[in-house]
Amino acid sequence: MRILQWVAALAVGFVFSSTLVRADDGNGGKGNAGADLSLFRVADINGPGVGSGAFPQSGTDPLKDGLVTVGGNGKVGVALSGASPSQAYSVYFCRFGFGQAGCLLLGQAGALATDAKGNGSASVTFPPPAPNAPNNWAGAFVLTRSGTTTNEYVSGFRLNAASTQQPGFEFDGLISSITAGKLSFRIGNLGQDIFTNGSTQYGGGLKGFADLIVGMRVEVQGTVMVDGTLLANSVDQNGTDDDPPRWRGHRKGP
Repeated sequence: MRILQWVAALAVGFVFSSTLVRADDGNGGKGNAGADLSLFRVADINGPGVGSGAFPQSGTDPLKDGLVTVGGNGKVGVALSGASPSQAYSVYFCRFGFGQAGCLLLGQAGALATDAKGNGSASVTFPPPAPNAPNNWAGAFVLTRSGTTTNEYVSGFRLNAASTQQPGFEFDGLISSITAGKLSFRIGNLGQDIFTNGSTQYGGGLKGFADLIVGMRVEVQGTVMVDGTLLANSVDQNGTDDDPPRWRGHRKGP
């Protein structure tokens, strides 16, 4: 079975929680466990040419979840959920910097077999090091489907997309000033204008910006723009100027 050299450039990643199988560290859970690593489809890896002619041996098997757990004694637990049903997968560890020659078969070929739902697990072991040799490893785990020349799953990590959601705000208080030319107003002692635009919604008897008056109690919900500007999404009249002052304000969001 050929293992593609490109996997040697992938860094191992950590998964913080999983219900999949975990390897025993050989010391009742109190030893130096290696790591819990997530598995991903080779076809989904973020890299140039993946799934194209640059890596013609990249597989496309499905995968719902995958985990590799490395124990401190060299025991490795591997689990797949939602992979190809009734298939056998071989487990390799490809060391960084050694190219094709650095890929070691862990256990026997086809050590992990999936059931009719594509779920399966296996326990394999790292080969013992030579006498007086270091027993530290760095590289990536690769699973290949037996009977094919494709790499299906590889250890790595996922980065969540940066949030594009802007923080919001909510204020409830008395209008202290209005700047008609800017379509803005201020509430209480808040030293910042709250701007409105054509998308601002009005309620509580208000039909538009022109209905706002100093001393009116309003409830405002809006968005904090990138430059820090406060933009009102909705302005609702909340009581009258006869009510006792009870201005409050807070921002909400990230």
